[in-house]
Amino acid sequence: MKVESHAIGKRLPVSELKARLIVDNVRGMGAERAISYLEHFPNKSARYISKIISSAVANLTVKVAAGKKIDEEKLLIEKITVDKGPVRSMRRARTRARYKKKKFRSPLCRRPSCNISVYITGEELESKSDK
Repeated sequence: MKVESHAIGKRLPVSELKARLIVDNVRGMGAERAISYLEHFPNKSARYISKIISSAVANLTVKVAAGKKIDEEKLLIEKITVDKGPVRSMRRARTRARYKKKKFRSPLCRRPSCNISVYITGEELESKSDK
């Protein structure tokens, strides 16, 4: 029987373009293989992606009913997407007439973020019961 699960990471402090470079390498891999593959990347986004994948695996193990098991080596990443999150810009102050400060959001100090969602599928193992 096929079982599905997902995990979503929201507002991660990484640019969506940088995260997509890593996600494209992982798409379609097995979950355990992808986590071990991402351990060797020096990027910050690789750490976030591996945490989300391991969270999706944990969600799948909890989702399966008690007494049944999943073959964790055969879990596949069915779909993984990176979406643009909110862009935070830092607040700056500029001196105006009579030494008053006007606060504004600087376009130079942008802090991009992204949302990453991972969907995992796996097969449920049949439990052998003695009759």
